[in-house]
Amino acid sequence: MWSSKLVVVGVAAAALAVGRAEEPDRGGPPSSAKDFGPPEPPKKAPDPDFRKARWGTSIEEVKASEPGPPESETDRSLTYAKVKQWGVAGTVQYEFSEGKLTRGTFSPKGSTDFQTIWRQFSELDRRLMSRYPKPVVNERQWKGYKDPPAHSYPPGALSQGNVKLPDYTPQPADDADLLKYCKEGRISCYVVWKNKRSQVCLQIGKDGCTIKMELSPRVDKP
Repeated sequence: MWSSKLVVVGVAAAALAVGRAEEPDRGGPPSSAKDFGPPEPPKKAPDPDFRKARWGTSIEEVKASEPGPPESETDRSLTYAKVKQWGVAGTVQYEFSEGKLTRGTFSPKGSTDFQTIWRQFSELDRRLMSRYPKPVVNERQWKGYKDPPAHSYPPGALSQGNVKLPDYTPQPADDADLLKYCKEGRISCYVVWKNKRSQVCLQIGKDGCTIKMELSPRVDKP
């Protein structure tokens, strides 16, 4: 009889030991997400350098970033002839070296009146001014143009270069003269901006009064 009691007591003790082993550790509160601090915020995608692409992007990646197929394509360039940049219609060209993006150019759609050309230039100029620091080159010249009759600038102010171009709104009555002088190169603009990654050149008045915006990786002369 004593042996039976010992067996029962031994079984009960073993069961109690197993139950205690399965109990959770009550030495402290259960862990939670707070124990590891707040979750890391999602990483922001790097800003593009030209349109939606960054310097060094492959040809296929650039093609995937545009809404449609290119107008023309080589192993060194992609051209999109019917696109808009900041609301201005024109042509975009991507240039590549060893399959990597190294330059981007935007040329607004040509026009036969100076009013439209100037509106296009002013919009690109305004957008660039808001995105980049102060221009490192800012050459805006009116060479030999008469004082516009519908404006109140002092006589000869334009021909002497005393009027900043953004302050001047071309008058319709002057359009023919303005376009003629622009094509002759007597009205010209050449502005350059730089940031940590890129340099941008915006110009007007060359090659028949056309506008060209060109972006490339930043290069600093020694």
